Amino acid sequence: MNVEALLKRYAEGESNFSGETLRGAKLRQADLIGVDLSRCDLYGADLVFAYLSRVNLRSANLMKADLSGAYLTQADLSVTELSDASLHGAVLYEADLRRSKAAFASLLDANLINADMRGIDLGGANLRGACLRGANLRLEPRIYEGANLRRADLQNADLSEANLSGADLRLANLQGANLRSANLREADLTGANLAGACLEKAVLVETNLSETQLQSASLKGATSERANYQEADLTGVDLSSAGLTEAKFGKATLRRANLFQARLNKADLSRASLREANLTGAQLIEAYMARADLRGANLTDAVLAKAEVSGANLTQVKLNNTTMPDGRVRSQD
Repeated sequence: MNVEALLKRYAEGESNFSGETLRGAKLRQADLIGVDLSRCDLYGADLVFAYLSRVNLRSANLMKADLSGAYLTQADLSVTELSDASLHGAVLYEADLRRSKAAFASLLDANLINADMRGIDLGGANLRGACLRGANLRLEPRIYEGANLRRADLQNADLSEANLSGADLRLANLQGANLRSANLREADLTGANLAGACLEKAVLVETNLSETQLQSASLKGATSERANYQEADLTGVDLSSAGLTEAKFGKATLRRANLFQARLNKADLSRASLREANLTGAQLIEAYMARADLRGANLTDAVLAKAEVSGANLTQVKLNNTTMPDGRVRSQD
C-alpha cells in the first residue's frame, strides 16, 4: 500500500490497516490517532512528529524507522521490532512495550512515564535524559523475563519509582541517573556506572552491584539487604540510614563514605577500604571486617558487638561511646 492510499482511506473513516507493507513510508507529521497498524512492515519509515496516540503497532516492524518527536501516548508497541529505530524525544506515556525489541534504539530524552516495558530488550540502547518515572520493567517468572538494559546508556535518565526488579543492567551507564525509590530487587548491575546517581530510598535487596562505579552516589535510606557490592568503588558515597544487613563489601572501596546510622549487621566488609569513612551510630553487630582498612574512620556511637576485626587497620580510628566486639564501650582519652 502506498502512503496516499492509506491517508485517503483513513480520512474516509477506515482505521484497520493491519498487515500492510509500508516500508520506507513518508508519514512525517501524519495524524493517525487510533489506527490499527499491527503486523505492518514499516521498516525505515519516516514517522517524525507523527500523531500516533493509541495506535496499535503490535508485532509491527519498525526497525530503523524514525519516530523522533512522535506522539505515542498509550500506543500498543508490544512485541514490536524497534531495533536501531530513532525515538529521540518521542512521547510514550503509558505505552505498552512488553516484549518489544529495541536493541541499539535511540530513546534520547524520550518520555516513558508509566510505560509497561516488561520483557523489553534495550541492549545497547541510548536512553540519555529519558524519563522512565514509574515505568514497569519488572521480572515476572514464567511470564516476563527481566528487562534487558545491558550496556544501555541511561546517563541522567529519570527512573524514579521505576520497577526494575530482575532487570539486566550489566555495564549500563547510569551516571547521574535518578533512581530514587526505584525497585531494583535482584537486578544485575555488575560493572555498571552509577557515579553521582541518586538511589535514595531505592530497593536494592539481593541486587548485584559488584564492580560498579558508585562514586559520590546517594543511597541514603536505601534498602539493600544481602546486596553484593564486592570490588565496587563507593568513594564518597552516601549510605546514611541505609539497610545493609548481610550485604557483601569484600574488597570494596568505601573511602570517605557516609555510613551514618547505617545498618551493617552481619555484613561482609573483609579487605574493604573504609579510610576516613563516617560510621557514626552505625550498627555492625557480627559484621565480618577481617583485614579491613579503617584508618581515620569515625566510629562514634557505633556498635561492633561480636564483630570480627582480626587484621583490621584501626590506626587513628575515632572511638567515642563505641561498643567493641567484646561488648565493652570505649572512648578515646
